[in-house]
Amino acid sequence: ARFGLGDPRGAIEDYSRAIERYPESAICFVRLGDIYRRRSMPDDARAMYERAVELDSNDPATLAQLADLYMSEGRVKGALRLLEHAVQVDPEHAEANMLLGNVYMKLGKSKQAAQQYERSAALSKPMSVVG
Repeated sequence: ARFGLGDPRGAIEDYSRAIERYPESAICFVRLGDIYRRRSMPDDARAMYERAVELDSNDPATLAQLADLYMSEGRVKGALRLLEHAVQVDPEHAEANMLLGNVYMKLGKSKQAAQQYERSAALSKPMSVVG
C-alpha cells in the first residue's frame, strides 16, 4: 500500500530505495537526513548528513546542516571545523556565515561572531533594482 501524500514513512522508504540505487548520490542522503531531522531522529539524520559530506565535502549547505546538528548536540569544535570549511568553499553562503557566528559566540569570540553576523546579514539582504 502506498502512503498518503506528505506521509514521512513513504518518503523515508522512497529515499532509502533511491540510496540503494544511487549510493554515491549525496543529495539522496541529504534529503533523507532532512526527513529524519524533521521527525526528531537526530542520530539517523547525523548519519545521513555525515555520509553526504563524505560524498561531497564541498557543499556548503550540507556542511551547514551537519554543523547545525552538531551544535544542537554540543559538538562545537566539530561544527566550527565544518563551518570554516563551508565559508572557505563559498564565502557568500549566508546560512554558513550566520551559523559560524553562533559557533564563535559559543566559544566566547564575540568580535568574530559580530563579523560573521554582519556578513550573513549583508548576504541575506535582497538585491535592490536600479532603474
